[in-house]
Amino acid sequence: MIQRKHEFVEGEFYHLYNRGNSKQKIFLDIQDKDRFSKLLYLHNSLKNINFRDDIVERGIDAWDFDRGEPIVSIGAWVLMSNHFHIYITIPPAPMSSVGENSVGNIKENAVSLFMRKVLTSYVKYFNKKYEHAGNLFESNFKS
Repeated sequence: MIQRKHEFVEGEFYHLYNRGNSKQKIFLDIQDKDRFSKLLYLHNSLKNINFRDDIVERGIDAWDFDRGEPIVSIGAWVLMSNHFHIYITIPPAPMSSVGENSVGNIKENAVSLFMRKVLTSYVKYFNKKYEHAGNLFESNFKS
């Protein structure tokens, strides 16, 4: 398991970013940027969401999907052709996530969980759409 150089702390602000492997483009058209933006909304939750099953096949707008309590607060994001930036803070964990059944400490793992879900989902989308194989991103996200 990869260890981060620092822990994420509730109430602090973080600049998250990553770029394409070898500086390659990761957003080739407006639909790619739209999908990534929707993934930022949908995967900001403890729920496991499958874009195709939960959104496309049900014929609903991603922005209308009930994702549940957000695990991070997104202040802003920008998507460039070969990289992205996301500005977040970690809100207090909802009481529903505290208890014996919670997965680890939600506050400490919120950012990594959120980014893992978003990036994994986007890579699957990108690889299928463009018949791409191999690493899409240069490395793990940075903060």
